[in-house]
Amino acid sequence: MARKDLQSRLEYSREYEKRPEVRERRKRYYQETKDNKRRSYPSRQLNIIADYNKEYRKTHTREHNEESRRFYQRHRERIDLKNKNWIKTNPQSWQKIALKSQKKYLSRLGKSFGLVYHKLPYLYTQWSRTVKDQYNNKCAICEMPADHSHHIFHKSKYPELSLNLNNGVPLCLVHHNEVHGRLIT
Repeated sequence: MARKDLQSRLEYSREYEKRPEVRERRKRYYQETKDNKRRSYPSRQLNIIADYNKEYRKTHTREHNEESRRFYQRHRERIDLKNKNWIKTNPQSWQKIALKSQKKYLSRLGKSFGLVYHKLPYLYTQWSRTVKDQYNNKCAICEMPADHSHHIFHKSKYPELSLNLNNGVPLCLVHHNEVHGRLIT
């Protein structure tokens, strides 16, 4: 689909949404379906934007990823604050999202070991304790009490090494954040 065609459809959609009868119809619809758990929001504008974004991502994957990364770096504090506020106001929704994403992540990791996803957290806990015990529960850099066991080769990139004891180093909170490039506030 050509870019001009998408832009013209988007402009038409914006004009359509401004009409008073359309706004009134939407208002009635939202009030009628307010009690439904699953809502469908009919909006041509959203479909047009979604089509345009899909097309853009297909053709500009690298640029899109770099642009997203730069945007996040510029607005990291604002985004994190917004996310923290949402988590505080929606704890039940957050728990569902976190559990779902954790299950998906662990299922993917479990495939590399031939395990069921719910057994992996126990294995990682044992791995972490063993790595800390190898260094007498002290940070490998400053010898303060170790808070985290850090994967030298990240488990997202090398899942087969994620339970290898030689792939772990105990670190205190300060050095763990430093290794990951995060600032402590």
